[in-house]
Amino acid sequence: MELNGLKKLNKTSSGLGFYIFSAIIVLNILAIAGVIFSTFVASNFDKTTELLLDIVVSLMSFFIVGLFYCLISNTHLSEILPVNRVKPGLTVKLVFIATAVAFVADFMTELILNAFSLIGIESNFDIDYTATTPIDSVLFFIAVGVVPALGEEFAFRGIILQKLRKYGDGFAILTSALLFGLMHGNLVQIPFTFVTGLALGFITVKSNSIIPAVITHFCINSTSVLVSIIEDNNLISTQIVDIAYLAFIVAVFIGAVISVISLSKDKNFFSVEKNNNYPLKEKIKSTFLSVGIIMTLIVVVLEVILSISIL
Repeated sequence: MELNGLKKLNKTSSGLGFYIFSAIIVLNILAIAGVIFSTFVASNFDKTTELLLDIVVSLMSFFIVGLFYCLISNTHLSEILPVNRVKPGLTVKLVFIATAVAFVADFMTELILNAFSLIGIESNFDIDYTATTPIDSVLFFIAVGVVPALGEEFAFRGIILQKLRKYGDGFAILTSALLFGLMHGNLVQIPFTFVTGLALGFITVKSNSIIPAVITHFCINSTSVLVSIIEDNNLISTQIVDIAYLAFIVAVFIGAVISVISLSKDKNFFSVEKNNNYPLKEKIKSTFLSVGIIMTLIVVVLEVILSISIL
């Protein structure tokens, strides 16, 4: 019985790995095609067109490939898209907590990157967007604030997390967060997205809905986008922006503390179902030694190496 369960986990993990692998490949192929098109075909390839293409590429890599995965794995959307109604009060509390975790993760990432820079290792990752027109600002907001919140949550808190929950919520949260972090393929984002992924997975499990995670992801990304747009267009002085951003962070942490205190009244709220039918070591082994996951890890390692520059 146990062996059959682990074999099913290996098969499921392999399929999920192929999904991520395919999404990464599609993302890179379309990105390369866009560069070739802009270089050799479109002489007037402007920022607006670039942002539009980025939106299309993101939608293709996550949604289209994800829908194809559901088709070939005979998975109904209702299985991987929990959209149960969540009480507004609980949603607000969960969003506060997960957003605060994301800010902590961002701070941790900065410390890690500073430590790497001391030994001469730098990451080449950088979002090179400068939105100086109204249409570009809107597209920038959609490309970075909206699309990832929908596409990445569909993939990681939808398909991957839900497919793995039968082997334990804790295991599903951890594995989906690991894959979420690795998918980003660079030293800047992997630590941040892994820790944030843990929080997003937790609030998805606790609410049994993907909606709080989508809202949180949107809040995290859109805040950075708005700050960037304001600075690019000199709409407000940098000092005021910094003060407002700091006030926002403080408000989030206050909200998170109040939310934790409130939710702690339920002694079991911050625990997750472990499913001890299968040893954790065996579940991890079955997952990360599956063919699909191994192929994904190879691609991720290559991306990380390419993102690193040795000074």
